[in-house]
Order: sequence, then structure tokens, then C-alpha cells
Amino acid sequence: MLETAQPTGYIALVFRHRNFAWLWLSGLLAYFAIWMSNIVVLDVVYTAMHSDNAAALILVAQFLPAFFLMPLAGRILDRYDRRFVILASKCCNAGLAVVMLFWSDSLPVACIVAIYVCYSVSTTMFIIAEGALLPLVVSRADLMRANVLLRISPCLMLVMSAAFIAEREIGVIHSDEFLIVTVLFVASAAVFSRIRGMFCAQTDMQRGGDGLLRDFFAGMDYLFRHRELAQLFAARMALYVGVGGQVLLTIYAEEFFKLGDSGTGILYMARGLGLLIGGFALAPFFLSTRLRSADVVRGGLVLYGLGYLLASAFSGFGIAAVAVWLGVGFLGEGLLKPITMALLQERTDPVYLARVLSAEQGLSALIQSAAAVGIAALITDIPATVLWASAGTGALLIAIALCLNLRRLATDAPSKSA
Repeated sequence: MLETAQPTGYIALVFRHRNFAWLWLSGLLAYFAIWMSNIVVLDVVYTAMHSDNAAALILVAQFLPAFFLMPLAGRILDRYDRRFVILASKCCNAGLAVVMLFWSDSLPVACIVAIYVCYSVSTTMFIIAEGALLPLVVSRADLMRANVLLRISPCLMLVMSAAFIAEREIGVIHSDEFLIVTVLFVASAAVFSRIRGMFCAQTDMQRGGDGLLRDFFAGMDYLFRHRELAQLFAARMALYVGVGGQVLLTIYAEEFFKLGDSGTGILYMARGLGLLIGGFALAPFFLSTRLRSADVVRGGLVLYGLGYLLASAFSGFGIAAVAVWLGVGFLGEGLLKPITMALLQERTDPVYLARVLSAEQGLSALIQSAAAVGIAALITDIPATVLWASAGTGALLIAIALCLNLRRLATDAPSKSA
């Protein structure tokens, strides 16, 4: 099993573990702010450009900074109090939201995109820092459940998208929503500031003479020298192939079924519910059966792939059938994300954790982008190409699951940091 001691239940973890409670509530507020700001910025850019290319431009601005930030993020988190880094990132996002609140309708597109790039850099730092901080806040036995709880907000955002996307008119700017974003980030920072303790890296890393890239590649060398960690990292990268396949949700609704925003909302709700159920129900259940984590990881990837395959096979029964089968597949994603993250946090030496998580954010950005672009390129005016893209995505995920050699991931016995 993942845990080596009696784990704390979800409710007790939130209400009895004070530092984690503040971390969880702060993250809940921050992720809702991130979700809303992404939508509003898209409206601003779309209105300024009057082009469908606005969405592509925003995706590039959102993903690429994570790739270039990989070496720097790990170095910052290794040398500064991680609590301070998270507070700084939230305050930075609040400041950028204020700029957009007052000047979004007068700034040129280039300036808006530049601001959004800065916003994405700050958001990426927050995500990496939160992952690196968590093992210092909760015990090893509670890492999996803590990761599940931290994913509540992203899952709820997807569920809410069903109504939000259907009701929202793209290209209509609601600049007052930047005020809500600002308030959410300020509240998130205020809540987070209540965490007590210093959370700088527990390191022997005050080596100041190492170069930026040398630090980063030392972390990658550590990762790939430890086979079980490399396998976990590969499994998480495989998850992002499917996440990049989210473009299929829109294509199914708008091109295959000709339903537009309402159909897209249904499919996003299926994903959000799958992630919630997979994390809260399947992950604890499978680990409680004393299955090896290797079996759970491989099984979760196969389930994820089957969702795309079965959605393609049963598409003739309508969008409801597609939503059901994709939802079943997303159970696998919901199952795997907290388990694989907890295993990475548990098994990675604290000296290297920030660099490993930085690499995950950077490489996942490339994989998601490549998967989305590749799938979009496969789609033509012929509806059958949507089905082939869906089936191909599922088959690729299953093939990756079968190729992974996860025998060393057995967690029946306590593991030690490498």
C-alpha cells in the first residue's frame, strides 16, 4: 500500500490538521481565480483580435512559460522558503489582475499576451511550489488523500463549465470579473499566510557555485538513475497525452454532433465528475485492497485509454453515450493523478523534489500542446476522423500502460528515499 502508517481520513485531514486546512482552502480559492481569469483573458484577446486564433494564442501563452521555467523554478524553491514563494506568486497574480481590470480594454493584444505570460509564470511557480511544500506539511501516510483534496477545485471547475460555457457568449468582455479574480487571489494569500513554520528545502544544497542548468540536469540525472521514479514520471507524462486530448471534447460536441457549447459543457462535466469519483472513491478503494501501486497505475492508464476507445465505438448512440464512456475513462485519470503524485513526493529525495516537479510542469506543457495539435491536425471535415483520433488516443494510452515496467513500484513494504 501507499501508506506505511494509519492514514488520516479526509474530514479529519481538513479539520484537525491546521496547516493543511489553510493550504487546502488557499488552493481552493486560487484555482477558482485561475479558472475564471483564463476564461476572461480569452474573451479580451478574442475581442481585440476578432479571430478564432485567439484561443491558440492564449494556449501558447499558458503552456510555453512552464517549459522555459523548468531550470529556474527548481533553483528558486531549493533556496528560498517555499511558503514565501507561494505567497509571492499569489500576490503577483492579484496585481496582474488589477492591471487587466483597469486597462484590458485599451491595451494592445501584444501587451495583454505579455501580461498573461507573466501570469502563467507566476501560476506555474505556485503549482510547483505547492507540490514541493505538501510533503513538508502532511505525513507520508496522508500524501495520497491530501493530493485528492487539493484536486477538488480543478474538478469542480470542469463540472461548473457545463453551465458556464453554455451561458457565456465568447467575445463579450466582463472586465468586472477581473475584480473577482483579484479578490480571490488576495483572499487566497491571506489564508495561506496563516500557515506557520518555515518551509525552505531541507537540503545540503547551499552549494551556490553550481550553475542553473547544472542544477537542473543533476535533478534529471537523479530521476532517470532511479528506475521506479522514472517509471512514475513516465506514467504522469502519459496522463498528459490524454489531457491534451481534451480538444476531442470540443470536436465531438461542435463538429461531430453539431451541438456547440451545450454539448461541450456536457463532455466537460463528464470529465469533472470522472476525476472527482476517481480520486475520492477509486483511489482509496484500490489502495485499501492492498494491491500493489504498480497494478493500480497500469490499470488506471488502461481504463483511461478505454474511455477514448469506447467513446469512439459507441458514438453512434449519441453524445450521452460518448459522455458516459469518456467519464468512465476519466475515472482512470482521477485515480492516477493523486496516487502518482503522492508516490513521486514520497519517493523522491527532498533535495531533488522541486526540480522533478519543475520538469513535470515543463514537459507536460509540451506534451499537452503536442497532443492537442496532433489531434486537431488529424481532424478533417469527415466526421469519421474524429472517431479515429479518439480511438488512436485511447490505443496510445493503453500501449504506454503495457510498455511500462512497474515491478519495482510495489508498496507493500515501506520505501526509503533513494
